[in-house]
This record gives sequence, C-alpha cells and structure tokens, in this order.
Amino acid sequence: MSRTTIIVVILIVCIAGGAILLRRSPPPEEARTQAEQISLTGYGEDGSPAWSIEAQSGSSSTKHSALQDVKLTLLGDPDAPLIVHGDRLSRSSAGSELTGSIRVERIGVLTLETEALFWDEHNDVLEAGPVRIEMDATHIEAGAFHHSLDTGLTTLLQGIQATITRGNREYTAQSNSAQATADLVALIGDVAIQAESGDSYTCQRLESESGDSTIRLMGDVLGQWQGSGFAADTVFLDSTGIRLHDHVTMDLDLLMMDEPHDS
Repeated sequence: MSRTTIIVVILIVCIAGGAILLRRSPPPEEARTQAEQISLTGYGEDGSPAWSIEAQSGSSSTKHSALQDVKLTLLGDPDAPLIVHGDRLSRSSAGSELTGSIRVERIGVLTLETEALFWDEHNDVLEAGPVRIEMDATHIEAGAFHHSLDTGLTTLLQGIQATITRGNREYTAQSNSAQATADLVALIGDVAIQAESGDSYTCQRLESESGDSTIRLMGDVLGQWQGSGFAADTVFLDSTGIRLHDHVTMDLDLLMMDEPHDS
C-alpha cells in the first residue's frame, strides 16, 4: 500500500471517528437565569398594559420560563381585572400553563378553583379541566372550562352540576352545558331542576340573572309542583312561587293558579 493511500485511510478514519464522537456528545445545556421576586408586564397593540405576572421565584431561558408562587393579572377589563393565583406557571411560545392549587377571581363577580389552567395568549383564551365556580349565589361544577378574555363569555361543558340559591330557596340542577357572563348564568340542554320542597322541573334552558330573584325556565318546560304536573313554554320561579306562561297545560289540581303560589 502506498504512503498516499495510507494517509487517505487515516484521514477517513479520523473524520468518521470525529463524527461518531460529535453524534454521541450531549448537546450543550441551554443557559438559564434564576431570579426571585419577579415582576413582568405585557402590553397590548395600543400600548396599554394587558397583563402582569408576579412570582416569588423562577428560572428562564430563551425558550421557556418556570415560575413559582404566581399571581397573574389579566387586564382586559381594567375596572374588573381577572386575577389568577397558582403554585407554578410554565411559559413557552405555545402559551402558559398554571398548575397546582389554582384560584381565579373577579372581585364581586366570580371565584373559580381548579388544578390546571392553560392561558392561550395568542387567542386571549383561558381553558381548564374540572372546575368549581362560585358566582352570585350560584355554585357550578363542570368537567371543562373555556373563557374568552375578549368577550368575557365563559363556556362550561361535561356534566354540569349547579346549586342556585334565591332567598331562602335552594335549587339543584344538571345540564349538558352552561354559559356565564358577569350578569347572567345559563344552563343549556336537558336541564333538570330539583327544589328542596321536592318539586321538580325539566327544560332546555335555565337563566339566573345577577341581582334578580327570579329563575327563568324556557323551552319545553315540564314540572311537578306539589304532586301535580304541568307543561309550558316559560316558567318563572321566585320568592312568591311559580308562574307559567305560553302554551300552558296542567293537571286539574293546578287550575286555580291565576295568582302566584308557593313553589
């Protein structure tokens, strides 16, 4: 074998060996910055503050941030900001996920508790799994939560369970889904309501408005009131009793209902 051939073989072996070593070498670790008492602010297209984050501690890199003991304030409505407290917040280009014991508050409007919440900053949306919500004498549990920060509309899905209190009366209800704004809670689809007195109702939509003592039942309403049955398009339940409207049919025991009766 000539000297030139030997040199070429040696070079090939060296290059192959170097490629193998490079392939096996672990990639360099991404530099991370550690900090305490963190404060961040995001701004909208008009230059006004859109959100702020306060955290006790955290670390960050060019692609990912992890924060602990977090307070997230969403300023879509500056007069009624949405405040989120969470144990941990993980931020990436896809969005932010809060985990641990999470509490969402809008003072005077609602309180929400869950264990994991995703904040989609690009679409101004909050999403969560099983949630518990308190708002205006109404308690709701649901399997899924979706909230639009643009419109303020909350949509709840999967096994809705609700308790609604009006005065000294309490109603429990189930439905397929629910929607809520600052002023209105609506249970939607195959709604079933049970009163403490034993009276029961079914309908397609239940509405409970903030500051209003009346609960409205709408769409194919069927009910049992003090042992007698009825049907109507719309029913109102309040502290004075029950009122039936539009296409009313009833048992003979309910024919004397020109005035409200106790429900």
